[in-house]
Amino acid sequence: MFELNDETRVAFEIYKHNQQNELIYYSKLVELFNSTIDAHRLGIVLDKLFDLCIVDAKWTTTNDNRWVRAIRITKEYIPYCESLATVMHKE
Repeated sequence: MFELNDETRVAFEIYKHNQQNELIYYSKLVELFNSTIDAHRLGIVLDKLFDLCIVDAKWTTTNDNRWVRAIRITKEYIPYCESLATVMHKE
C-alpha cells in the first residue's frame, strides 16, 4: 500500500466526481476532507492544482440554485488519474 500526497488525493477525488458527472466544488471538498485536510490547507492545494493546470473550473449553479465554481480535471491530466485508479484498484 502506498500513501498519496494531499495534491494527488484532492485531484483524484475531483476526478472520481467528474467521472460520475457530479459537481465538485470547494465547499464540498472541505466536507469530504474535513478530518484529514483543513480548509486553509485545501485552499493551498487547490491553488497549486490550478497553477499546474491539473484542474480548471467554471461557474455553474447547483440543484438548489447556488452559484459554485465547479472544478474539473483537465484533459491532459485524465490519463494519469485513470492510471492511478487502476493501480489503486489492484491494491
